[in-house]
Amino acid sequence: MLTGRLKALEEEGIVRRVTLPPPAGSRVYELTELGRALEPVVVELSRWRASLLGAPREEEDLRADWAAVALRSAVNPSVAGERTETYEFRIEGEAFHLRLEGGEAERTELRQGPAPDPDLAVAGDAGTFLAVTSGRMSLEEAVGSGALRVEGSTAENPSAMLTRFLAPS
Repeated sequence: MLTGRLKALEEEGIVRRVTLPPPAGSRVYELTELGRALEPVVVELSRWRASLLGAPREEEDLRADWAAVALRSAVNPSVAGERTETYEFRIEGEAFHLRLEGGEAERTELRQGPAPDPDLAVAGDAGTFLAVTSGRMSLEEAVGSGALRVEGSTAENPSAMLTRFLAPS
């Protein structure tokens, strides 16, 4: 059923198949421009739902890509001003990145794979990222406890940079 749905989405021009760069080299689907046009709606729905999420049950299997989507939805582009920054998220061995260009994250796609030269890299498990984006854990608590590890290549304090990136609207 999933294969059929992906094929239909590809035929409609909403997704396309691409090959990730080495070392992954995997064939994946990515949104086309038409598919990305839905991103603002999906992001707003995700933001609305995040505040209603409870802690995951023990039997639930958390996935890195779910945490990455939650992070994308938690971005507050209005606080970035005219900065251009690249953020990399390392979630349970998987890497994702997002480039914020002049405060415009709303039209910036979260991409799978490492960033070429990230200004900020954040590593942790999916549960911690989900707890932070849903508001069940503060960013300060996650960084202070070591559940999230933050590294930056700029002169700015990496934790301050992450706080700005995820600042409340």
